[in-house]
Amino acid sequence: MTTTKTEPPIRSLPDLLDIEESIRSQKTALEADLRDSAIERRKATAAIDSTVAKPLRESLAEATALLAKREQEAELAKEAHRRLEARLSIGDDTVTASDLTAAETAIKRCELLVPPAKTAAEKAHRLVRPFDADNHLAYLAADALESTTPVPVLVLKRSIDAPDVANAVVLSQTEPTSNYGTLNACGSVKVVVLGEAEVEWAHVEQTLRDQGCEVSASASGITFHKAAWPVPRLSAPEGHAVAKFAAAFALAWHALIETNHDAVRLSQAGYTVSQRSYATGLDALSKRAGDHLVFDNGTATGTAKFVLGLRRHGGGSAFDHRDLTVEVEGLVKTFAAKSVGTVTEAGRVTAIALVRSERSDGAAWDGPTTFGVSGHALYPVTIEVEVQVTYEYEQATVTVND
Repeated sequence: MTTTKTEPPIRSLPDLLDIEESIRSQKTALEADLRDSAIERRKATAAIDSTVAKPLRESLAEATALLAKREQEAELAKEAHRRLEARLSIGDDTVTASDLTAAETAIKRCELLVPPAKTAAEKAHRLVRPFDADNHLAYLAADALESTTPVPVLVLKRSIDAPDVANAVVLSQTEPTSNYGTLNACGSVKVVVLGEAEVEWAHVEQTLRDQGCEVSASASGITFHKAAWPVPRLSAPEGHAVAKFAAAFALAWHALIETNHDAVRLSQAGYTVSQRSYATGLDALSKRAGDHLVFDNGTATGTAKFVLGLRRHGGGSAFDHRDLTVEVEGLVKTFAAKSVGTVTEAGRVTAIALVRSERSDGAAWDGPTTFGVSGHALYPVTIEVEVQVTYEYEQATVTVND
Protein backbone atom coordinates (compact mmCIF):
# COMPACT_ATOMS: atom_id res chain seq x y z
CA MET A 1 0.00 0.00 0.00
CA THR A 2 1.42 3.34 -1.01
CA THR A 3 1.13 6.22 1.45
CA THR A 4 0.76 9.64 -0.11
CA LYS A 5 2.19 12.51 1.91
CA THR A 6 -0.14 15.46 2.00
CA GLU A 7 1.59 18.84 1.78
CA PRO A 8 0.11 21.60 3.89
CA PRO A 9 -1.80 24.13 1.85
CA ILE A 10 0.13 27.21 0.89
CA ARG A 11 -1.32 30.24 2.66
CA SER A 12 -2.10 33.30 0.65
CA LEU A 13 -0.05 36.43 1.17
CA PRO A 14 -2.94 38.31 2.83
CA ASP A 15 -3.33 35.42 5.30
CA LEU A 16 0.38 35.48 6.13
CA LEU A 17 0.29 39.23 6.68
CA ASP A 18 -2.71 38.86 8.97
CA ILE A 19 -0.88 36.19 11.01
CA GLU A 20 2.23 38.36 11.31
CA GLU A 21 0.13 41.33 12.43
CA SER A 22 -1.56 39.15 15.05
CA ILE A 23 1.82 37.97 16.34
CA ARG A 24 3.11 41.54 16.52
CA SER A 25 0.00 42.58 18.44
CA GLN A 26 0.49 39.73 20.90
CA LYS A 27 4.17 40.66 21.28
CA THR A 28 3.27 44.30 21.97
CA ALA A 29 0.69 43.23 24.56
CA LEU A 30 3.17 40.88 26.24
CA GLU A 31 5.86 43.59 26.34
CA ALA A 32 3.35 45.96 27.95
CA ASP A 33 2.47 43.26 30.49
CA LEU A 34 6.17 42.78 31.27
CA ARG A 35 6.65 46.51 31.79
CA ASP A 36 3.64 46.66 34.09
CA SER A 37 4.95 43.62 35.97
CA ALA A 38 8.36 45.25 36.38
CA ILE A 39 6.72 48.37 37.84
CA GLU A 40 4.69 46.26 40.29
CA ARG A 41 7.80 44.24 41.17
CA ARG A 42 9.68 47.41 42.06
CA LYS A 43 6.80 48.54 44.24
CA ALA A 44 6.83 45.15 45.96
CA THR A 45 10.57 45.24 46.64
CA ALA A 46 10.28 48.82 47.92
CA ALA A 47 7.61 47.57 50.33
CA ILE A 48 9.96 44.79 51.50
CA ASP A 49 12.71 47.35 52.16
CA SER A 50 10.27 49.55 54.06
CA THR A 51 9.12 46.62 56.20
CA VAL A 52 12.68 45.52 56.96
CA ALA A 53 13.85 49.05 57.69
CA LYS A 54 11.09 49.89 60.19
CA PRO A 55 12.38 47.85 63.17
CA LEU A 56 15.95 48.84 62.30
CA ARG A 57 15.00 52.52 62.47
CA GLU A 58 13.23 51.93 65.78
CA SER A 59 16.37 50.24 67.12
CA LEU A 60 18.46 53.17 65.90
CA ALA A 61 16.17 55.63 67.66
CA GLU A 62 16.44 53.64 70.89
CA ALA A 63 20.21 53.31 70.65
CA THR A 64 20.60 57.02 69.86
CA ALA A 65 18.40 57.95 72.83
CA LEU A 66 20.36 55.65 75.15
CA LEU A 67 23.68 57.13 74.00
CA ALA A 68 22.36 60.65 74.63
CA LYS A 69 21.22 59.55 78.10
CA ARG A 70 24.61 57.99 78.93
CA GLU A 71 26.50 61.06 77.72
CA GLN A 72 24.22 63.33 79.76
CA GLU A 73 24.73 61.16 82.88
CA ALA A 74 28.51 61.39 82.39
CA GLU A 75 28.35 65.19 82.20
CA LEU A 76 26.15 65.42 85.28
CA ALA A 77 28.53 63.16 87.24
CA LYS A 78 31.49 65.33 86.26
CA GLU A 79 29.60 68.48 87.20
CA ALA A 80 28.68 67.00 90.62
CA HIS A 81 32.32 66.15 91.26
CA ARG A 82 33.44 69.67 90.25
CA ARG A 83 30.98 71.18 92.70
CA LEU A 84 32.28 69.04 95.56
CA GLU A 85 35.84 70.07 94.78
CA ALA A 86 34.77 73.73 94.63
CA ARG A 87 33.20 73.48 98.10
CA LEU A 88 36.32 71.85 99.50
CA SER A 89 38.51 74.55 97.93
CA ILE A 90 36.75 77.24 99.98
CA GLY A 91 37.01 75.26 103.20
CA ASP A 92 33.62 73.55 103.33
CA ASP A 93 34.44 70.60 105.61
CA THR A 94 30.91 69.23 105.38
CA VAL A 95 32.00 67.41 102.21
CA THR A 96 33.05 63.98 103.42
CA ALA A 97 35.55 61.60 101.92
CA SER A 98 32.77 59.21 101.13
CA ASP A 99 30.97 62.00 99.20
CA LEU A 100 34.07 62.57 97.11
CA THR A 101 34.64 58.86 96.57
CA ALA A 102 31.02 58.36 95.55
CA ALA A 103 31.28 61.21 92.99
CA GLU A 104 34.48 59.78 91.51
CA THR A 105 32.92 56.33 91.36
CA ALA A 106 29.88 57.78 89.54
CA ILE A 107 32.16 59.36 86.94
CA LYS A 108 33.98 56.08 86.40
CA ARG A 109 30.69 54.21 86.06
CA CYS A 110 29.34 56.65 83.47
CA GLU A 111 32.59 56.68 81.51
CA LEU A 112 32.43 52.89 81.26
CA LEU A 113 28.79 52.95 80.11
CA VAL A 114 29.25 55.50 77.30
CA PRO A 115 31.48 53.43 74.92
CA PRO A 116 29.15 50.40 74.62
CA ALA A 117 26.19 52.75 74.09
CA LYS A 118 28.16 54.54 71.38
CA THR A 119 29.12 51.24 69.75
CA ALA A 120 25.48 50.11 69.75
CA ALA A 121 24.35 53.39 68.19
CA GLU A 122 27.02 53.16 65.48
CA LYS A 123 26.03 49.58 64.68
CA ALA A 124 22.36 50.55 64.48
CA HIS A 125 23.27 53.44 62.17
CA ARG A 126 25.29 51.13 59.89
CA LEU A 127 22.30 48.80 59.59
CA VAL A 128 19.98 51.67 58.66
CA ARG A 129 22.39 53.53 56.38
CA PRO A 130 21.71 51.40 53.25
CA PHE A 131 17.98 52.12 53.58
CA ASP A 132 18.72 55.86 53.60
CA ALA A 133 20.61 55.59 50.30
CA ASP A 134 18.75 56.38 47.08
CA ASN A 135 18.20 53.80 44.33
CA HIS A 136 19.00 56.01 41.33
CA LEU A 137 21.87 53.85 40.09
CA ALA A 138 20.20 50.57 41.07
CA TYR A 139 17.15 51.37 38.92
CA LEU A 140 19.40 52.54 36.07
CA ALA A 141 21.21 49.19 36.20
CA ALA A 142 17.90 47.32 36.56
CA ASP A 143 16.58 48.90 33.36
CA ALA A 144 19.64 47.65 31.46
CA LEU A 145 19.42 44.18 33.01
CA GLU A 146 15.71 43.84 32.31
CA SER A 147 16.29 44.67 28.65
CA THR A 148 19.00 42.00 28.31
CA THR A 149 18.24 39.29 30.87
CA PRO A 150 15.19 36.96 30.87
CA VAL A 151 15.08 36.68 34.67
CA PRO A 152 13.48 38.88 37.36
CA VAL A 153 15.59 41.79 38.60
CA LEU A 154 15.00 42.70 42.24
CA VAL A 155 16.15 46.02 43.71
CA LEU A 156 16.65 45.39 47.43
CA LYS A 157 18.97 46.83 50.03
CA ARG A 158 19.83 43.33 51.30
CA SER A 159 19.89 40.19 49.17
CA ILE A 160 18.88 38.10 52.20
CA ASP A 161 15.45 39.75 52.04
CA ALA A 162 14.78 38.42 48.54
CA PRO A 163 11.79 36.10 48.24
CA ASP A 164 12.38 32.40 47.66
CA VAL A 165 12.63 32.30 43.85
CA ALA A 166 14.47 29.90 41.60
CA ASN A 167 16.36 32.45 39.51
CA ALA A 168 16.77 36.19 39.94
CA VAL A 169 19.32 38.97 40.06
CA VAL A 170 19.38 41.18 43.18
CA LEU A 171 20.76 44.71 42.88
CA SER A 172 21.61 46.61 46.07
CA GLN A 173 22.64 50.25 46.26
CA THR A 174 23.86 50.82 49.79
CA GLU A 175 25.54 54.21 49.36
CA PRO A 176 24.02 57.44 48.05
CA THR A 177 24.66 58.43 44.44
CA SER A 178 27.58 60.88 44.37
CA ASN A 179 27.11 64.13 42.44
CA TYR A 180 23.49 63.29 41.67
CA GLY A 181 21.82 66.11 39.77
CA THR A 182 24.96 66.82 37.70
CA LEU A 183 26.51 65.26 34.61
CA ASN A 184 29.07 63.53 36.85
CA ALA A 185 26.83 61.26 38.93
CA CYS A 186 28.68 58.13 40.04
CA GLY A 187 28.58 55.25 42.51
CA SER A 188 28.26 51.49 42.69
CA VAL A 189 25.63 48.76 42.89
CA LYS A 190 26.13 45.36 44.47
CA VAL A 191 25.04 42.28 42.53
CA VAL A 192 23.89 38.89 43.81
CA VAL A 193 22.78 36.23 41.33
CA LEU A 194 20.25 33.78 42.77
CA GLY A 195 19.87 30.24 41.45
CA GLU A 196 21.18 29.57 37.97
CA ALA A 197 20.30 32.90 36.41
CA GLU A 198 22.63 33.61 33.49
CA VAL A 199 23.62 37.17 32.71
CA GLU A 200 25.71 38.39 29.78
CA TRP A 201 27.51 41.12 31.69
CA ALA A 202 29.34 42.36 28.60
CA HIS A 203 25.95 42.94 26.97
CA VAL A 204 24.66 44.76 30.05
CA GLU A 205 27.76 46.94 30.16
CA GLN A 206 27.50 47.77 26.46
CA THR A 207 23.82 48.66 26.84
CA LEU A 208 24.72 51.17 29.57
CA ARG A 209 27.65 52.51 27.55
CA ASP A 210 25.44 53.03 24.51
CA GLN A 211 23.27 55.15 26.78
CA GLY A 212 26.26 57.34 27.63
CA CYS A 213 27.43 55.77 30.90
CA GLU A 214 31.05 55.19 31.80
CA VAL A 215 30.63 51.90 33.60
CA SER A 216 32.05 48.47 34.36
CA ALA A 217 29.67 45.58 35.01
CA SER A 218 30.27 42.03 36.23
CA ALA A 219 28.78 39.44 38.57
CA SER A 220 30.68 41.09 41.44
CA GLY A 221 29.05 44.49 40.95
CA ILE A 222 28.32 47.45 38.70
CA THR A 223 30.44 50.58 39.06
CA PHE A 224 29.28 53.81 37.46
CA HIS A 225 32.21 56.15 36.89
CA LYS A 226 29.74 58.44 35.18
CA ALA A 227 26.03 57.66 35.09
CA ALA A 228 23.82 58.86 32.24
CA TRP A 229 20.04 58.60 32.09
CA PRO A 230 18.08 58.65 28.80
CA VAL A 231 17.05 62.19 29.74
CA PRO A 232 19.71 64.05 31.79
CA ARG A 233 18.86 64.52 35.46
CA LEU A 234 19.88 67.96 36.66
CA SER A 235 19.19 69.73 39.92
CA ALA A 236 20.11 73.14 38.53
CA PRO A 237 20.75 73.39 34.75
CA GLU A 238 23.65 75.73 34.06
CA GLY A 239 23.23 78.89 32.01
CA HIS A 240 26.81 78.78 30.73
CA ALA A 241 25.81 75.86 28.49
CA VAL A 242 24.48 78.52 26.10
CA ALA A 243 27.84 80.30 26.10
CA LYS A 244 29.55 77.01 25.26
CA PHE A 245 27.11 76.56 22.40
CA ALA A 246 27.94 80.07 21.18
CA ALA A 247 31.66 79.29 21.19
CA ALA A 248 31.12 76.05 19.27
CA PHE A 249 28.92 77.83 16.73
CA ALA A 250 31.57 80.52 16.22
CA LEU A 251 34.20 77.87 15.51
CA ALA A 252 31.84 76.21 13.06
CA TRP A 253 31.35 79.55 11.32
CA HIS A 254 35.08 79.95 10.82
CA ALA A 255 35.38 76.36 9.61
CA LEU A 256 32.53 76.91 7.14
CA ILE A 257 34.16 79.95 5.58
CA GLU A 258 37.60 78.36 5.49
CA THR A 259 36.71 74.89 4.22
CA ASN A 260 33.43 74.84 2.34
CA HIS A 261 33.02 74.95 -1.41
CA ASP A 262 32.31 78.69 -1.34
CA ALA A 263 35.64 79.56 0.26
CA VAL A 264 37.27 80.30 -3.08
CA ARG A 265 34.29 82.34 -4.22
CA LEU A 266 34.37 84.40 -1.04
CA SER A 267 38.08 85.01 -1.40
CA GLN A 268 37.64 86.08 -4.99
CA ALA A 269 34.95 88.45 -3.82
CA GLY A 270 37.60 90.10 -1.68
CA TYR A 271 36.27 89.13 1.73
CA THR A 272 37.90 87.85 4.91
CA VAL A 273 36.12 86.51 7.97
CA SER A 274 35.29 88.72 10.92
CA GLN A 275 33.30 87.39 13.86
CA ARG A 276 32.20 88.20 17.35
CA SER A 277 29.54 86.54 19.43
CA TYR A 278 27.77 86.78 22.73
CA ALA A 279 25.01 84.76 24.38
CA THR A 280 22.15 85.36 26.73
CA GLY A 281 21.49 83.07 29.66
CA LEU A 282 18.80 80.43 29.79
CA ASP A 283 15.46 82.14 29.83
CA ALA A 284 11.84 81.94 28.62
CA LEU A 285 10.85 78.92 30.71
CA SER A 286 12.77 79.68 33.84
CA LYS A 287 12.37 81.47 37.14
CA ARG A 288 15.19 82.72 39.30
CA ALA A 289 15.68 81.25 42.77
CA GLY A 290 18.74 82.55 44.57
CA ASP A 291 21.78 82.09 42.35
CA HIS A 292 20.29 79.22 40.35
CA LEU A 293 17.89 78.89 37.47
CA VAL A 294 15.06 76.52 38.41
CA PHE A 295 12.92 75.03 35.66
CA ASP A 296 9.36 73.84 36.10
CA ASN A 297 8.55 71.53 33.23
CA GLY A 298 11.72 69.70 32.25
CA THR A 299 12.70 72.00 29.38
CA ALA A 300 14.82 75.10 29.04
CA THR A 301 15.61 77.48 26.22
CA GLY A 302 18.73 79.50 25.64
CA THR A 303 19.17 82.21 23.01
CA ALA A 304 22.60 82.74 21.50
CA LYS A 305 23.22 85.97 19.57
CA PHE A 306 26.07 86.46 17.11
CA VAL A 307 27.41 89.13 14.84
CA LEU A 308 28.96 87.23 11.97
CA GLY A 309 30.64 89.09 9.18
CA LEU A 310 32.68 89.24 6.03
CA ARG A 311 34.73 92.33 5.28
CA ARG A 312 35.84 93.13 1.78
CA HIS A 313 39.53 93.92 1.60
CA GLY A 314 39.44 95.49 -1.85
CA GLY A 315 39.16 94.16 -5.35
CA GLY A 316 36.95 91.36 -6.50
CA SER A 317 33.24 91.34 -7.15
CA ALA A 318 30.43 92.47 -4.90
CA PHE A 319 29.07 90.20 -2.14
CA ASP A 320 25.88 91.17 -0.39
CA HIS A 321 23.86 90.14 2.64
CA ARG A 322 21.77 87.65 0.68
CA ASP A 323 24.84 85.49 0.08
CA LEU A 324 25.78 85.72 3.74
CA THR A 325 22.24 84.87 4.86
CA VAL A 326 22.28 81.71 2.75
CA GLU A 327 25.60 80.73 4.31
CA VAL A 328 24.28 81.27 7.85
CA GLU A 329 21.04 79.38 7.24
CA GLY A 330 22.99 76.45 5.86
CA LEU A 331 25.33 76.54 8.84
CA VAL A 332 22.43 76.49 11.33
CA LYS A 333 20.92 73.44 9.63
CA THR A 334 24.26 71.63 9.54
CA PHE A 335 25.04 72.55 13.13
CA ALA A 336 21.59 71.42 14.27
CA ALA A 337 21.97 68.06 12.53
CA LYS A 338 25.24 67.47 14.38
CA SER A 339 24.28 68.95 17.75
CA VAL A 340 20.74 67.75 18.47
CA GLY A 341 21.02 64.92 20.97
CA THR A 342 24.17 66.29 22.58
CA VAL A 343 24.10 66.35 26.38
CA THR A 344 25.11 69.65 27.98
CA GLU A 345 24.97 71.18 31.44
CA ALA A 346 21.49 72.45 30.57
CA GLY A 347 20.21 69.07 29.40
CA ARG A 348 19.98 67.23 26.10
CA VAL A 349 19.78 69.51 23.06
CA THR A 350 16.44 68.79 21.36
CA ALA A 351 16.23 71.62 18.83
CA ILE A 352 18.28 74.41 17.28
CA ALA A 353 16.45 77.02 15.25
CA LEU A 354 17.37 80.26 13.51
CA VAL A 355 15.12 82.92 15.08
CA ARG A 356 16.20 85.87 12.96
CA SER A 357 19.03 87.23 10.86
CA GLU A 358 19.47 90.84 9.80
CA ARG A 359 22.15 93.37 9.08
CA SER A 360 23.54 94.32 12.48
CA ASP A 361 24.11 98.03 11.87
CA GLY A 362 20.67 98.70 10.42
CA ALA A 363 22.18 100.43 7.38
CA ALA A 364 21.24 99.76 3.76
CA TRP A 365 22.87 96.73 2.26
CA ASP A 366 23.77 98.37 -1.03
CA GLY A 367 26.86 100.40 -1.67
CA PRO A 368 30.39 100.51 -0.29
CA THR A 369 31.66 102.27 2.78
CA THR A 370 34.89 104.18 2.11
CA PHE A 371 37.51 103.96 4.82
CA GLY A 372 40.28 105.55 2.78
CA VAL A 373 42.63 102.58 2.87
CA SER A 374 44.94 102.94 -0.13
CA GLY A 375 42.07 104.48 -2.02
CA HIS A 376 40.02 101.24 -1.93
CA ALA A 377 36.36 101.17 -1.04
CA LEU A 378 35.55 98.50 1.56
CA TYR A 379 32.28 96.64 1.68
CA PRO A 380 31.60 95.53 5.25
CA VAL A 381 28.94 92.85 5.26
CA THR A 382 27.84 91.85 8.77
CA ILE A 383 24.75 90.04 9.92
CA GLU A 384 23.25 89.66 13.38
CA VAL A 385 22.05 86.14 13.97
CA GLU A 386 19.82 84.90 16.79
CA VAL A 387 19.74 81.16 17.35
CA GLN A 388 17.50 79.46 19.90
CA VAL A 389 18.60 76.23 21.55
CA THR A 390 16.08 74.05 23.39
CA TYR A 391 17.17 71.60 26.08
CA GLU A 392 15.33 68.74 27.77
CA TYR A 393 16.11 67.36 31.22
CA GLU A 394 14.54 65.76 34.29
CA GLN A 395 14.39 67.73 37.51
CA ALA A 396 16.64 65.92 39.99
CA THR A 397 15.63 66.39 43.60
CA VAL A 398 18.67 65.84 45.78
CA THR A 399 18.05 64.70 49.35
CA VAL A 400 20.84 65.28 51.85
CA ASN A 401 20.92 62.76 54.68
CA ASP A 402 22.63 63.56 57.98
